[in-house]
Amino acid sequence: AHLGRIAPEQIAAELAICAADTLQILNEKRRTFAKANHPDSVAQSFRDNANRRMMIANLLIDEATRRLPRS
Repeated sequence: AHLGRIAPEQIAAELAICAADTLQILNEKRRTFAKANHPDSVAQSFRDNANRRMMIANLLIDEATRRLPRS
């Protein structure tokens, strides 16, 4: 069912990225999301959606990572 949610807003809600997230937390969210959504681990009929979900999630997490304060 989750593979049917491909709108960026839906994926953002699943990731629940917030301003308090650290790099470690963002990396954990990326790994957790990938475990459930990676195209290689889903049925062929869901691969396009899984690929899209991974691309959007990676973009959202990368964007959040860029906003982190530099040390």
